[in-house]
Amino acid sequence: MRPLTSRLQTIKGGTDNSVRVSATLTRALPFSSLFLNQPVTIVARAQAAFAEGTIHRACLMTLKKDGTTFTIGNGATVIANCGMMALSCDPDEPSVKVGDNATIDVNEITVCREAEVPSSLENKVTVDPGLANYDYEVAVPDPSSDDTDESYACTGKGKNKAASLQPGVYNDGIVVKCDTTFAPGIYFVKGELDLTHNAFVVGHKVMFVLMEGAQLKLGGSGANDNTGTGGNNIKSSLYLDPPTASDLIDMGYSEDFANTYENYLILAKKTEEPVDHKINGNVSMHLQGKMYLPKGNVKITGNSEAADGLCFQIASYTIDVNGSAYLKTLCDQDETTSLSTTAGVRLVA
Repeated sequence: MRPLTSRLQTIKGGTDNSVRVSATLTRALPFSSLFLNQPVTIVARAQAAFAEGTIHRACLMTLKKDGTTFTIGNGATVIANCGMMALSCDPDEPSVKVGDNATIDVNEITVCREAEVPSSLENKVTVDPGLANYDYEVAVPDPSSDDTDESYACTGKGKNKAASLQPGVYNDGIVVKCDTTFAPGIYFVKGELDLTHNAFVVGHKVMFVLMEGAQLKLGGSGANDNTGTGGNNIKSSLYLDPPTASDLIDMGYSEDFANTYENYLILAKKTEEPVDHKINGNVSMHLQGKMYLPKGNVKITGNSEAADGLCFQIASYTIDVNGSAYLKTLCDQDETTSLSTTAGVRLVA
């Protein structure tokens, strides 16, 4: 075997900014002598270059590492200038697929390998193989000994029927059946969190933790009440916002806890198998905050948007926006989830 040889080479307009290494081995192989009267020479080459770590931002992110994970079908609309991202590095399937007749308003679509998008969006696609080394993970909190067992129940009759809920552990889930108000705090939910009933639902400074594979359902139909006060003439309004760090400290949580979980609206414990979640219906949702659904397959149908000036973010296993779905979120750069791919030496040829 000849010794390894190396030399500097130029790529992507630089000067001597990569290294090419080659090795040569000549041997008489057992079967090659049947066809050749001389030894076989094998040459192996590789080229590598240093790549700086890159900061990417997105408010809609899929976490599954293989296959197509982010789909926007024909007829669907997605408005998310804060960015879309998919961490799948599948060599055979594009991680993002956008239908030719979908309406997309986005500054950047960041992928590891490939996106299948209309020609009008090709200049929005950023490819960074460094995403292969990145896992977006959040340590989801557990209930403490101070968290009491709670249950959902409506009181009153007719138009006066309502539910007033307190933070705690909901072992039987939360399925809204009347106008519902959530007091500030953290709600640990098993089974199902279903906020799709024809009722007004409001929660300020709230966080929902989905446990043991609990399913999420958001949606409904009707008008949105921007005042957050509600009323019997308001149906299927969904008005939720998360706690800030100072809110969590005021609730008795530590500063470290508060800084970790501020602005999270919904988090889910990671499960072995994927869990299906739905955001559906014709509703102008007043949502703010981050959703972390690490094994959640999120299907979005109908009209789902943040009220003017509000930002909500979704990081989930997969996202499927289909039919005539309308998804809109408004986030500033300083609000948007960011990740940095690791700097280092990467193969380029």
